[in-house]
Amino acid sequence: MFKNIAFMPRRADFTRQAFQAYYESRHTPLALTMIRNFAKYTRNHVVEAHPDTPFDTLSEFWFDDVQEAMAIGAFMQSDASLALREDEAQFLDRPAIRAFPVEETVLTGPERIVEPFPRPLYGLIFDAVGDADAQLATLRQLGMDWAQVNRLRRVCLNVALQIPGVPAAPCHAIMLGWPDSSAPAPTAPSLPSMATVGLRHRVILSCIETASERLRD
Repeated sequence: MFKNIAFMPRRADFTRQAFQAYYESRHTPLALTMIRNFAKYTRNHVVEAHPDTPFDTLSEFWFDDVQEAMAIGAFMQSDASLALREDEAQFLDRPAIRAFPVEETVLTGPERIVEPFPRPLYGLIFDAVGDADAQLATLRQLGMDWAQVNRLRRVCLNVALQIPGVPAAPCHAIMLGWPDSSAPAPTAPSLPSMATVGLRHRVILSCIETASERLRD
């Protein structure tokens, strides 16, 4: 599958809570009437961030292949998507949206499944630092350590892909961790040493995923 991540920022006159409520109650239902080729679709709403992030929701979009993703890109530039773009302007800071392709790897735990109700999720956002291969190896080990320290049942690493002709991603990598349901959820997950890996943001998210039967006809 092919995956895109988008950093979705709120319009200045919206609170974070109002933005996220509009996203779930108005925008997502509208989008799903117009786009019928998502393979998987989640909205990860920012609950807490250290330091604060330039986005309020981290959205994940999966497609069967890159051609399906490109078809959505073409659709969003066409007159057919006018209603969807107009709705985006009602609550999003559209010029500040940053969408980019990633390669996701499950570092530990089971493969991702549909999460049918809101779940807490931890996120770490990294800038590129030093040699890319060395940093990737460090991040992989970090993810394993992070899972053990916080009793995370799954950790995934999303590494931004640099594609010719596509604007550079706003970060190098995003690590997502799912707390074990039997473990108490700390307000800020403990972290192993990260002095050399380019950590930019540490976030606590609320993950909401659309059920698979609602994604396609």
